[in-house]
Amino acid sequence: MAGTHSTISTATSGRKAGPRSSGRPPKTSREAIVACAITILEKEPGASLSLNRIAREIDISAMSIYNYFGDRNDLLLAVVDQLIAGFEFPCEAGAPWQRKIVVWAQAMREHFKRHPYLIHLLNWQGHTSIEWVKHCLFITDVLEEAGLRGDALGRASLWVSRNVMSNIHVELSALEASQPSAADIAALPARWREKLQGLRQLTEREQYYEESFRYAVERALDALAFEVNQANLGWASQIRSPRNHLNPKPLRPAPVPAHSMETIK
Repeated sequence: MAGTHSTISTATSGRKAGPRSSGRPPKTSREAIVACAITILEKEPGASLSLNRIAREIDISAMSIYNYFGDRNDLLLAVVDQLIAGFEFPCEAGAPWQRKIVVWAQAMREHFKRHPYLIHLLNWQGHTSIEWVKHCLFITDVLEEAGLRGDALGRASLWVSRNVMSNIHVELSALEASQPSAADIAALPARWREKLQGLRQLTEREQYYEESFRYAVERALDALAFEVNQANLGWASQIRSPRNHLNPKPLRPAPVPAHSMETIK
């Protein structure tokens, strides 16, 4: 994304500079600068967040921004923290762990659909928003309550958050993606053209991405239920070989609370 480079442009605009006023310089605040940056992103999701652009919008000099932020990365971090701080996912007290993950995942998808530019700002130049980390650690808490510990807990937590965010990223990227040209499709073998046509018809359905996201989350819950059952049966610490993975010890059936996303609207 063009707005995530570390170079900071402070060149003057093309307007002719006039005599400086002898009065007080325009006042601003850290909050006003962040709010201005977010407004620019909302109006122009692909816009470059240059200091000059923000300064012009709030009628201050670009150098004045350094009174509130150490550099452009500091400003971007504040923007991300502000946007992530607005993420909410109400979940009923005492809900089963599956339900908590479903609510978190669905709320995360809706939040990024409202702020699609945020997906490109989560990580840049080695920076990560602590607010984002806090929301991901919610999944760790949920899976720990379910019974996972140690490496099993870490692997499952990272997998869930990455799985959810990967599906969100694919959905948002698809809005900007172009389709293969007719010439490219015509060059494919007949059997592939037929399969591609079926895939295109599927992805063009109005509810495709919602259905796809639901499918991904429910398959993740199926896999997590297997891990949780292992942990509750005392096998979580075992590191199985590929052979054992394909032929695991039989699991005693365990009741799993319903977690269908059909109830999430």
